[in-house]
Amino acid sequence: MSIKLEQITLAAEHVEAVTNFYDAVFGTALTADDTPMGVKIYVGTLAGIAFLVCPNTIAGVDARQNRQQFQFQVDDIDAVYALALAHGGRALQAVEAIDGVKVASVYDPDGNSIVLRQQL
Repeated sequence: MSIKLEQITLAAEHVEAVTNFYDAVFGTALTADDTPMGVKIYVGTLAGIAFLVCPNTIAGVDARQNRQQFQFQVDDIDAVYALALAHGGRALQAVEAIDGVKVASVYDPDGNSIVLRQQL
């Protein structure tokens, strides 16, 4: 059996802030697309995977906390962490070195947590 992650969909409360954040920090190149319902969705690529951001009004997610967590391997954790904070992210865990790996965590503008890791 073969399994491949085909797309990530993120239902956002703060769509503009979320799309700006992922574009600036992760280079998703999100572009607006109209749905038949007249609601804009945003499509791009996140870490080589199709990425879609839609308003939560379409998805109707009622989560008190995020139910997924992205973890990214990056080349320059300090730069990515600074970009995240400069574009509406909030600090969850500052950059620190642990057993040969630098680790940090941030919240995106909707409060979804993201882990950043850099091999030393």
